[in-house]
Formats: sequence, structure tokens, C-alpha cells
Amino acid sequence: MNFTLVSSEVRVGFNVAYYSYPGKPLLSINMAEELDRIKADSEEKNFVRLFEEALKTFRGDLSDDDISKGIKDTISEFRKSIFNSCSIENFQYHYQRCGYFFRYSAPSAGLARDRVLDAIRNCQELRFLLTRQSMKILSIGSGPGSDIIGLCSAFYEVNEIFKPEFILVDHNIEWKVYFCVLFYLLRNNNFGYASSLFRYPTKEPLFITADTKFRPEGDYLIALKTADIIWMKGLLSILHCSCKRHFVIQNVISSMARGALLLVVDSPFCDTFDEYSDILERLYSQKNERYSFNHRPAEDYGYGFSPSSNQIINVFMKK
Repeated sequence: MNFTLVSSEVRVGFNVAYYSYPGKPLLSINMAEELDRIKADSEEKNFVRLFEEALKTFRGDLSDDDISKGIKDTISEFRKSIFNSCSIENFQYHYQRCGYFFRYSAPSAGLARDRVLDAIRNCQELRFLLTRQSMKILSIGSGPGSDIIGLCSAFYEVNEIFKPEFILVDHNIEWKVYFCVLFYLLRNNNFGYASSLFRYPTKEPLFITADTKFRPEGDYLIALKTADIIWMKGLLSILHCSCKRHFVIQNVISSMARGALLLVVDSPFCDTFDEYSDILERLYSQKNERYSFNHRPAEDYGYGFSPSSNQIINVFMKK
């Protein structure tokens, strides 16, 4: 579904774009906003259903108490310090990974969808790129890939014939099976827009094991050089010093192709990209805006979701 930008206006501090779709009438602002709320509500419910089903699939013999302990351990690590909270050492055991997956997956997908749709409304270059039928998308520091589900939901909403090729990179090989389960469930069930997008992909997603804190090589380097969109969500804020964040950013932008887009969703304090202005052009920066996830799973295992986040999206293009 290709869209045409008809007009835009600045309103309440952010840009509101009106889109007309082939064969569909132009909607008023109020109608469009109400439709957006309905879609967001429906997709959040789909995220909850998907991740609940995924957890049932790969939890194995883990009891509810085991998962509750995993959630408690995850909360404890984040309260100590966000830096290195997602290191391999904190996810050595299956119960820890399941606890993290339960607590953060659905809100992460919801946040990704919300931020990407905001970027699409406000970034002409991203809208133009999404008119293509296929492209390669590289997710760096992807973990179990939960945020990719939200990214897919947003992309499918604006282009129903979009067939992306996904490559996921993470240091922890244990996350691979989690995303494989998600991919299988999406292809063989109906979990909303993400299922529609993944049902007929050009290629199955590829998972590459690599430590992004080191110089890229092999398959990871090839993926950086050939990706049309590079996606980084929450990676920079968990690195414990600015020098490591600088090294990760420098490795990415020096290897990515000219004209490729870099989408970064992270805490505002991680936005140090102005120092790379000779290499990167900043296309869009979201204003500080807290996101809240409105739905809950059927079970909470004694601990709730992490329902809100202050992470915002920035869009860059390699010069």
C-alpha cells in the first residue's frame, strides 16, 4: 500500500500528517487520530497474545515461580544500574531469559511501533524508503527480537506489500531460539500486522552472533555494508561508559553504506550524534515524550510489566 503525503501542519508541538491511500478518502485529523488509537490498541493486544504464546512454547519445564524469580533478578539488575544490565552474565540461565522476555517484550514492541510511526509521519526520507517492496533491515543488539515485532507492525501499516529481509545481531546466541519461535508463531498464526508481514518474507531472518563493542567483521560487517535500514533500540543506554558507546556508533556509521538510514531508539542522554555530523545527517529527532503500554497479560507471575519508557527515536542518514 503506497501512500501520498497530502499536507501537514504543526499542532500541539508535533507534526500531524494527512495521508491518502489509493481508493481511500482523506481522513480528518480527529478521524485519523481515533483510527490510530484503535489500531494501536488492537496491535498492543496482539503483542500480548504473541509473547504469551511464545513463552508457553519455550518455557519448557519452568514453573511460574521460576519465571517470577527471573523477573525479580532482571528488576534487581536494572535497579543496580542500567549499564551492563543486559550482559550475557545476567542471562546465563533459561529462567532469567524467560523472566526478561515476559517483563519487557510486549512493551518493547509497543514502544518500537509507536516511535517508528512517529518517525514515518515526520521523516520524508523514511517514508520514501518504505515505498520500496523489499529492503534489508539490520537490528543491532536485538536480544530476542521483541522490538522487531513492533517495527514490522509499523512498516506493514504503511506498506502492505513490503517484504523486508531481517538480520539480527546479538552477543548472546541463546536469544536466537526465542526469535525463531516468534518467527514461527507469526508465520503460522494471526497476530496482527506483524503476522501479515512475516507470512511471505523474501528470506527467513538471519541471526548473527557478534559483540558489537568490537570492530565488526565477517557476516556482521557484510550486513552493515549492505543494510538499507540499521535499527538500534536500547543498545547504547546499557553500555557502561561513553567510550564504548562511541566505539559502537563509530563502527556502525563507518561501515554502513551511503544513503542508508540509521534508526536509534534510546534514552535522550544517549544522543551524542551531533559529534558525527560530518558523516551522519540528522533527519528527525523526536521530542521527549513518555510512552505507556496499556495492556497486561493474563498472568503476571507475581511481578508486572515494565509498562512505560522515555526512549525516543532519532533518524539519521549516512552522507
